[in-house]
Amino acid sequence: MPFRFQALRLPSLSFLSSPAAGAGSWGSAFLGAMLLGLGGCDSPVCVFADGCTSGPGGGGDDGGDPNSLGGRSAVFPGEGSIMRSGAPELLAVAPGSATANQAHPETPIFLEFSESLNPASLFDLQNQTSAFRVVDFTFQQDYPMAPPQLVGDGRVVVLLPLVSYREGGSYQVFFSADQRIADLNGQLIVDPSDQLLVEIFVDSSSVMDEPRLIYSYPPDGSFNNPDTSEIVIGFDRQMDDSTIDTNSFDVKVGGVTPAFNPQPMALTTFNGTTLVPVTQVYTWTPQQSGQVRPYGIDSDVVVRLSDTPNEIVSQDGDTLTPYETAFRTADFSLPDAVMKAAGSRPANGFGRADVFGSAPIVDVMLSAAAPAGTEADFFLFGRSPLDSTFVKSIVRTVPIPNGATTFSATSDQLQLFDALGDVQFADGTAQVAVQLRNGGARSSARRFDADPATSAIDAPIFDTTAPVFLGLGGSGAVTSELVGEVRDFAAFGRASEPIAYAFVDAGADGTNGGSLSDPPRIAFSTPSPEADEALFIAAPVAVGAVDPLGPGVSYEVTIYDEAYNAATLTAVGVFTQRGVVGPGGAPTGSTVDVRVFDALTLEPLDGALVLSHQESGGATSFVASATTVGGAASVAGAGGGSTVITVDASGYDLFTFHGVPRDSVDIMLQPTMAMSAEISGTVSALITAQLQTTDNVLQDTRALSPSRLSGLSGCGTINGSTGAECDFGPVLIRPGRLGGISSIGTRDSLTQADILTQGAPGFLLNFALAAPFAPVPAGGSTLGAVLDAGASLGFPPSSTAATLLSATSLSLGGVPGFGALAEDPKVTVEAAGTGLAGPLLVGAGLSFPQGGSNYAVFSAVPGVAAPGGSLETSGSIEPDVFVKLRSVDMSGNEVVARPRASSVGAVTAPMGVPTLLLPAPGGMSGGAAYNVVVQDTLLDAVGLAFGLYRVHLTDSTGRTWTLVGLDTDDAGGDILMSLPDIAAQGGTPLMGGQITAEVEAFGADLDRGEFLWTDLERSHELFSRAAAVTFTQN
Repeated sequence: MPFRFQALRLPSLSFLSSPAAGAGSWGSAFLGAMLLGLGGCDSPVCVFADGCTSGPGGGGDDGGDPNSLGGRSAVFPGEGSIMRSGAPELLAVAPGSATANQAHPETPIFLEFSESLNPASLFDLQNQTSAFRVVDFTFQQDYPMAPPQLVGDGRVVVLLPLVSYREGGSYQVFFSADQRIADLNGQLIVDPSDQLLVEIFVDSSSVMDEPRLIYSYPPDGSFNNPDTSEIVIGFDRQMDDSTIDTNSFDVKVGGVTPAFNPQPMALTTFNGTTLVPVTQVYTWTPQQSGQVRPYGIDSDVVVRLSDTPNEIVSQDGDTLTPYETAFRTADFSLPDAVMKAAGSRPANGFGRADVFGSAPIVDVMLSAAAPAGTEADFFLFGRSPLDSTFVKSIVRTVPIPNGATTFSATSDQLQLFDALGDVQFADGTAQVAVQLRNGGARSSARRFDADPATSAIDAPIFDTTAPVFLGLGGSGAVTSELVGEVRDFAAFGRASEPIAYAFVDAGADGTNGGSLSDPPRIAFSTPSPEADEALFIAAPVAVGAVDPLGPGVSYEVTIYDEAYNAATLTAVGVFTQRGVVGPGGAPTGSTVDVRVFDALTLEPLDGALVLSHQESGGATSFVASATTVGGAASVAGAGGGSTVITVDASGYDLFTFHGVPRDSVDIMLQPTMAMSAEISGTVSALITAQLQTTDNVLQDTRALSPSRLSGLSGCGTINGSTGAECDFGPVLIRPGRLGGISSIGTRDSLTQADILTQGAPGFLLNFALAAPFAPVPAGGSTLGAVLDAGASLGFPPSSTAATLLSATSLSLGGVPGFGALAEDPKVTVEAAGTGLAGPLLVGAGLSFPQGGSNYAVFSAVPGVAAPGGSLETSGSIEPDVFVKLRSVDMSGNEVVARPRASSVGAVTAPMGVPTLLLPAPGGMSGGAAYNVVVQDTLLDAVGLAFGLYRVHLTDSTGRTWTLVGLDTDDAGGDILMSLPDIAAQGGTPLMGGQITAEVEAFGADLDRGEFLWTDLERSHELFSRAAAVTFTQN
C-alpha cells in the first residue's frame, strides 16, 4: 500500500518568544541580488491572483474605507479563488508531526491558510522584507529565505531557503513583527507576531537518504473541498523533473483519469534575473486558458505518486516510496457563469439604471440544482469613493431557491447604494465574484464575465456618472449645424469622457442603428491629447452623398458612456456635406449651381470668381461668369460639348473641372502655399518584444507623404518594466481634418516559405489604432498622441490574432510608362474609416520577387480588422478592405493597385503612368491659356465605372492650378483638359515662366454623376502618379 500522511493541522497554536527582529542580517544581501530584473511586477510573489501589477488591487496601504471588508486595499480575485467574510486564519504547517518536524537541508516550509491571500501582502518589495521570519535557533539570526510564494488556490504559502539549511540545525518560523498579511478582501490576519508557527530539525542528508512527501493540498482525507482545487505536492528535497509526469503523478477522479489532465508543473522562482524551477514543489492545476475545469461534485480525487514502474527520483538519484493522498469534493460546484441579467445593458458594466433600478442586474448559472440551504456570497470589488487608490471590497449574501439552476440578484439585494443614495464604488473597473456556501462547505469563486462564450474573462465596469456632452465638431463647439466632407453622416464631437455608444436619429433619413434604449457602439472614441476630454465619431447614418440643394440631414444625437449612462443634453441640428459633385441633371444647356469652399476649413468663400467655358473639339470658349455670395454662384452650362468650370479666389489656388457631369458641383479651393500641420506621440506595448523586435510602421489618415507611412524611433523600456514605448513624429499632416492613427508591427525578415508555414500570426505581431484626433490648424501641431500596441493583438500571437487576408501575384511587366523598380513593392491594407477622409491603415504584407517583373504578395490583418471583426461590426470601418500594392520606379513614378479584399484575383496589375504629353516636358506652353493632354492609362478593360485624372501645375511663386477631368472611353483617345483664358474675365492665371507639372489618375467603383471629392482618397482601387516634370509657360 502507498504511504499516507497528514500535515500538522493547527486547531490552536502554542506561544514561544521569538528572537528580536533583525537579530541577524543575512537576508538583505541575498534578496538584493535575487530581485534584479523584477521591475515589471509589484511583488515577486505575483503568481496567483489578479492585481499583481500596478493595476487594481496592487496591495498598497491604505487610504481606507470604513465600509470595506478589510483595512488593507483589496485585490481583484483570480478565477477559482477561495474567499471568506472573516479574517484569514493559519490552518496547517509542514513539515509537521507526520514527519516529526524533520527536514532535509533543501526542505520547503508550507503554511496553509483558510482562504486565498493577497500576494502583495506577503513581501514588501520596496523594503525587501517578508511577512515571515525563519530563525536559526542556534545562532538566533534570521535565515536568508526567498520571497514567499503562493500555491494551492492562493491559500498555501511556500518558504524556500536561499541556501541550504545547516545540517543538524533547527529553525523556527514566525510572523514578522510588522507583517500585514491580508486576504483578497484586505482583511488582515490577527495572529500575534511573536507566535511560533513551527520548528523544523534538519537531519544530515546522509541519514535522510530517501526523499519524502511532506505536504499535500487539499489535505489527505479531507472532504467538502471546492471541486476546482489546485493539487499541491511538496517534497523534502529537489526532485528529478524528468521523472514527474502524468504517469508518476497520477490523478484519478472517481477512479478514472480526468478528461483534462495537465502535466504537473514545478514551482518557479528567480535566481538573479533567471526563472528557475523549484523541484521540491509541484502543482496540478485544473485550469485551461484561465478557466477552471471542475472535477465534478461529490467526486473522490486520488493522487498516486511514484507507483512502479513510474518511480519519482530525487536529483541525487534516490527513489520516492509510493505515496497516495486523496480528498473529496463538495456536493455543489462553483457557478457555471456570472453575467449581466438577461436583457440588461451593457453586458460589461453597471450604470445608473442598474444601480438605482429594481430589475435583476446579475444572473448566476449553476452546473446542477442547488441543494437546500445553499446561499451565494457575492464579493464585490471596486474603487473606493473616499480614496480612488483604495480597492474596496464588500460581500452580500443571497439565498438560492432549493433546486434552482439559475438565479438573479438585484441592486437592492447587493446594496450598491446606501440610505443616503451614495454609491458603494467610484467609477472604474470593478469585479463581482460569486461563491456558493452550504453549511461548512463552500465552492471556489466564479468571476463575472461579460461574455462567457469566449476564453478571456472580461471584468465589468462600475460607472454611475453620466458623460457631459460638450458639443459636436472637432472643437466641440457645434450645436445646431454640423458640416462634414465624408460620405454618409457620422456625427462627431467632444465629451467629458470616452464615449461608448451613440444613437443618431436622422428623421426621414433613418438612424445609425439600434434605438435610444439600445444604442449602437460608436465608431471611434479616444482621449484628447490637449485636454481632459474625449473625441468620438458615431456609427454612420447611411445617407450617402447629401444633395447640397436639399434641406440637409436633420439630427438628434444622444451619447452614452460604457455603462449606458446617457448624457443629459442631446445635440439637435442639421448636417450638410461639403465637396459633393451632383446629383442633378446634365449641365449642357442648363444653369450650373456652384458652391465654393475653403478645402481646409470647409467654410464658404465669398467673392470668388466662377467662370464657365465650353470645350468642343479641343477649343475652349467663354460662356458665363459670376461672383460667389456666401460661397454660392450660378453660371450657364455649355450649350454643347463639355462644360468647364473654373474658380479663382484671392489667396487661393486655381481650380478647373473639365467635363462637369451634373448641374450641381462643389469646388474645394486650397489656400496658396498653405502650411502643413504636425502630430507626434508614442506607441506603447505591455511587452518589450512587441515593439523592439518588430518592423514598425505608422500611418495617419491625414499624412502628406506619398507613401503615407512613417516609422517609429527611440524604442525603450517603460520605467524599467517589461513594457516598451516608441516615439513617432513629427508627422506632416493635412490641416483641418479629423484624423485616425494606426501602427503595425511585423516580421519583414520572413521568407516566402516562412509565410506559408507560419501564416499571419507569425508575421503580424502587433496593431494599434486610435481615433479620432482633432483637426490641427495650418502651421499647428498636436503633441502627446498615444497608441497602445498591446490592446488589439496579443503576444505571442494566437491563431485568431491575425488573419491571412489575401495572396496574389503582382505583375508589373508592360505597365506603360513604368520603369525599373526602386525597391520591392510595399504591401499594406487600408480601410475607409467612418468619418475619416483619408485611408486608415489596418494591415500589412510582404512581396517576394518571382523573376521578371512578377511578385508573390501576401497580406494580413489583425483579427479586429478581419471580416466580421470588431472594427467592422461596430461600424468603425466599411466592410471589404483594400489591399494596397504600391510600387515606385527609379524615376519616381508611382503605381498602386488597391483592389478590395473580396475581389483580389490570382494576378493583380496596376494601371500605367499618366504621362504628360502636352505641353511637352521641357517645352513651351504657347501662352497662358493652353491645352493639357495626358496619356489615357485607365483602360475600359479594367471594368471600373469611374476614372478621374488630376493635374497640378505650380508656378514659381508656389501657386497651383489644379485641373481635373473624368475618364473617357478608350475610343476618345488621350485625356484633354484646358486652361481657359481667365484673364479676359478678370481672373489671375499662373505666373509665366517655369511650371512644375504633376499628373495623377484614379480608378474607382463610383457613380460618375454623384460622388464626393474625398471618395477619391477613400475608395480608389487604382492609382498612379507621374514623376514631376517642368515646362515653360510663355
